[in-house]
Amino acid sequence: MAANEGAVHYTRQADGPSGLIRLRWHWRSDTSGNATHLVREQLWSYLYSLVTLPGTDDEQPTNLYDVRVRDRDDFDILRGKGVDRSATADEEVLLQVAAQEPYAVAAETHQIEVSGAGSENSGVVIVYAMVTPIFDGRPR
Repeated sequence: MAANEGAVHYTRQADGPSGLIRLRWHWRSDTSGNATHLVREQLWSYLYSLVTLPGTDDEQPTNLYDVRVRDRDDFDILRGKGVDRSATADEEVLLQVAAQEPYAVAAETHQIEVSGAGSENSGVVIVYAMVTPIFDGRPR
């Protein structure tokens, strides 16, 4: 995983006993158009949706910028669903495999990577997930 680039503010918000969590990254790209941030917390979850909110006016990202969230093995846990994001429209994409099954994730660390966003632009990435109960270190 690369060192942090650009500026990223990360928050994780839980919705009480329901197990629903919201992972939110507010990012600002560096002069090369990239922003990365390593989060050192476990993510044992089912991912349900990805939301991207581009910056506005002079902080609007370049059209078709990419968002990836990588685990420690460098696997994009969004499975490519964060590529080619709109510079002007808020977008949401469901993170599901066949038959509306959400993506299962078991990551000890994860890193957001925004690329191709243009120099010093900004936006917000939100992932909605459901926390998975842990048994013997494995999701069940």
